[in-house]
Amino acid sequence: RNLLAKLVGGLGRIDGVEMYGSGDLERRLGVVPFNIRGVPHNLVASILSHEFGIGVRSGCFCAQNYVRFLLGVGEEESMRAVDGMIDDDATGVPGMVRASIGLYNEESEIERLVSAVERIAGEDFSGRYEVDRKTGEYGPRGHRDDFDRHFPA
Repeated sequence: RNLLAKLVGGLGRIDGVEMYGSGDLERRLGVVPFNIRGVPHNLVASILSHEFGIGVRSGCFCAQNYVRFLLGVGEEESMRAVDGMIDDDATGVPGMVRASIGLYNEESEIERLVSAVERIAGEDFSGRYEVDRKTGEYGPRGHRDDFDRHFPA
């Protein structure tokens, strides 16, 4: 509960951050979905990973209808996203970033996450990112994961 309060309070003080879900911390799980105004959710997740070593989820979390409801995405916008995916362009798919707190997390990790989100919201990150239009995911310019090298058959 203390970590959750620290995370929700810290993110709540950052201009441009919108959190989703109940404000009642006594009834809330250690899961905090959020977005940063003007920054695609997948880009936020990539910056957190590549520049800060922080793992979060990004997207709809297998709850597309609920996420669309929380984001206020109407039928017309949903259909544009579906049409985009049919045309191999997932950049318009709505979503959010999800930070999850576990029993193993420490206060310093929450502080690091809040600080990183604050920097991203202030456009204070060092990498140049490019989007893979087919997946909608971002990565540092010129970087390609070579999974075969790390996980040989």
